[in-house]
Amino acid sequence: MYAIGPSKGPTKIGFTNNLETRLRAIQTGNPEKIQIHYSIEFDTEKEMRIAEKKIHRTLSHKRKKGEWFDILPEDARLELQHLLIIS
Repeated sequence: MYAIGPSKGPTKIGFTNNLETRLRAIQTGNPEKIQIHYSIEFDTEKEMRIAEKKIHRTLSHKRKKGEWFDILPEDARLELQHLLIIS
């Protein structure tokens, strides 16, 4: 699972099996520099999907579109770390 985006947001929170490939794909067509702000590895894809649903639900009030959220990268990192603590 990752949090990526421009340094001042918005931030995309999702999951992938290859973060570098995903970063390049998202960078294509995006005029701002996209960075990896935080990433977490899970033991199984099922755990990752459950965690992604939880974080998307938690941040639903900040959703811009799809997996993009109106949240600063630091706040996204804190939310993801909090998710790990409570899971």
